[in-house]
Amino acid sequence: MHLPTPYVDHQKAVTIWNDVNLKKETLKIEADEENHGKFIVSFTFDVTVACSITLYFFAKGDNCNLTSVKEDSISPISLNFQQGLGQRFRQTLGTGINLSAYDESELSKRNDTSVYLLAMKAEATPSSPEDGKQYPSVTNSQPLFAA
Repeated sequence: MHLPTPYVDHQKAVTIWNDVNLKKETLKIEADEENHGKFIVSFTFDVTVACSITLYFFAKGDNCNLTSVKEDSISPISLNFQQGLGQRFRQTLGTGINLSAYDESELSKRNDTSVYLLAMKAEATPSSPEDGKQYPSVTNSQPLFAA
């Protein structure tokens, strides 16, 4: 007995290429081991070129134009990385944020003011080409907002 071949629908895959990819599901807040009661941010990411990643606490902005809006919050924190897959960002110990210093409504999206407790900007700038020609500087950025 010969069974009919099942029909398989084929669709063309669409590839979206970013130089930097923050893996949202790995985002964590951890205890700052050097500052009791404060917390640091960690996550995993992939990058195909050298990049910088900047954390903003109590941030507001659109796309990749981010600013901290609370004067008493810690300043934005930037770290530089070389290209590589499966890298781990971990905020420097001793630079954690004291979440208990803020009202619960400030720490949640319930206030709905477009201010995020945490925003991150991953910014990649490809190195100059090996052929020695000058090309316009191209920067690829990816924002990520968290509450």
